[in-house]
Amino acid sequence: MTSKTEKETFVWIWLPGETEPVVAGRLEADNGNVLFNYGKSYLDRNGAICQL
Repeated sequence: MTSKTEKETFVWIWLPGETEPVVAGRLEADNGNVLFNYGKSYLDRNGAICQL
């Protein structure tokens, strides 16, 4: 899946035991930095793997 601008993209992950990937969050370029934000729907999932 691509996003509306060239400055952002979505990150997908295969969770343990699952057969389909899910969107974990979004990467965004901002003034030479790359920012990652977890998606709320991902964090609400059982078995979500995250580093907060």
